Amino acid sequence: MLKTVGYGNKKPTEFFAELKEMNPDLVIDMRDYPFKAWSGAYTKAGLEKRLGGKYLWLSVCGNVTRELPPTLRDEESCLKEIRKLMDVHGLIVLLCAEKGEQLCHRSYIRKKVKEVLG
Repeated sequence: MLKTVGYGNKKPTEFFAELKEMNPDLVIDMRDYPFKAWSGAYTKAGLEKRLGGKYLWLSVCGNVTRELPPTLRDEESCLKEIRKLMDVHGLIVLLCAEKGEQLCHRSYIRKKVKEVLG
């Protein structure tokens, strides 16, 4: 199962409470460049520290244009990796900075995965 979450305009306490309520088996970071964020809690290092083994950055899923429709770094590899991870994990949450799912490339990725899986 795939869900999505964005941390935009959210305090870290609010964001992590929302994530905890979702109770994911894995959080996949979809950002093209997760090394800087307005709060250190949202950087790759901050998320690894907070989420441990439940965090994974998939660089191939990054939106290199930051526009919609997105241009993913490697769309085929992105979708393939997510499908493989779905075979192993129950609930996977796709994470990005954009607060609104429909304004973010994670909605595109979620739709593409659903199309492939039927």
